Amino acid sequence: GFVPALPVAVAVVNDLITRGFRATLLPALELRGGVPADLRTLVAVPALLTSLKEIEELIVRLEIHYLASAQGDLHFALLTDWRDAASELEDGDDELLTAAKAGIARLNRRYGPAPGGDRFLLLHRRRVWSECEGCCMGWERKRGKLSELNRLLRGAKDTTFLAPSTV
Repeated sequence: GFVPALPVAVAVVNDLITRGFRATLLPALELRGGVPADLRTLVAVPALLTSLKEIEELIVRLEIHYLASAQGDLHFALLTDWRDAASELEDGDDELLTAAKAGIARLNRRYGPAPGGDRFLLLHRRRVWSECEGCCMGWERKRGKLSELNRLLRGAKDTTFLAPSTV
């Protein structure tokens, strides 16, 4: 009888605990006119470039993020890597990167720039050899993308992001 009673007991305890707390409003900024220049914001979406279909879905999701918050100095970026591979460059990499660039360019043409520059960005990283994984991959995967983005925003020149002219 103990095993079937356990889920019921957990549900009762959870219900009692949640009834003991009241909802509170969280502090927030009210930006009626959109994001001002001194609060310029980048919405970064980490992703892998795996297929043309997946890239198109990423572009659509980025557009949806924009349409939900279209005012002010708000920028949207895809932070991308290719799949793990045996070498730094693989067949098909250029096609995937070209498709991602075209999708970002299409969004920039459709919606125009933000006050601080291009509204949509593609920040793509090259593969590097990972000894512990035994393959070439984006350094530290998602955590590495975000860490390198922070370094890039602070002016670092030694990240694995490809130069804008090659992206």
